[in-house]
Amino acid sequence: MTMTSGDVLLFMTGLLTLFCPPVAMPMYASVTGHFPDSTQRQIAWRLFVWIGALMVGAVWGGQFLLRMLGLTLGALTLTGGLVLCLWSIPMMRGTNNDERQGGTVKLEYAQWRSFIAVPLIFPLSIGSAVVSLVITTATRFHTVADLCTISIVCVLHAGVIGLTYVFSGTWCKRLGEIGMTLIERLSGIVLTAIAFQMLAQGIRELLPGLAS
Repeated sequence: MTMTSGDVLLFMTGLLTLFCPPVAMPMYASVTGHFPDSTQRQIAWRLFVWIGALMVGAVWGGQFLLRMLGLTLGALTLTGGLVLCLWSIPMMRGTNNDERQGGTVKLEYAQWRSFIAVPLIFPLSIGSAVVSLVITTATRFHTVADLCTISIVCVLHAGVIGLTYVFSGTWCKRLGEIGMTLIERLSGIVLTAIAFQMLAQGIRELLPGLAS
């Protein structure tokens, strides 16, 4: 099956629906707002590169990798939900402020690097639904030309995510310390809710009998 312009538009719309910039901006700001502007831009650039690479990798080898490792999207969803839950609960309770206190540049670098995988990439930027959409689309349209088209769309989508995070830094400055604290607590609540939802979804997919 050859991918039409309508199929490309539908795929792009699906990706943008799963990543909502107005929702992602305050959550991103709550995680990275305490870093300097230069560091926030560096994080946004790294996220663009990593997200683009991961999505393109899912296009060309996602289904093969899952089959080779014997993994399912349900298992990934369950694991991601567990990791996110462990990360977001301290954020919701406001007990992660000690990690924000200054130190050396090396310490700061180590701090923001620990945020890249969880929650900035997964699940804030791309979650199991995005991975499933990418792999499903690549399976349906599997010619070389179609896979190249899907890859280009994924890179463009990664660019949208990167730009969203770049502008989040300017946005969070206007909130002030009190506003950022409030946003952090609310984002922690939302991320914890997402984590429990991912846990429930992963359990349903791995143990479908429990859902009946």
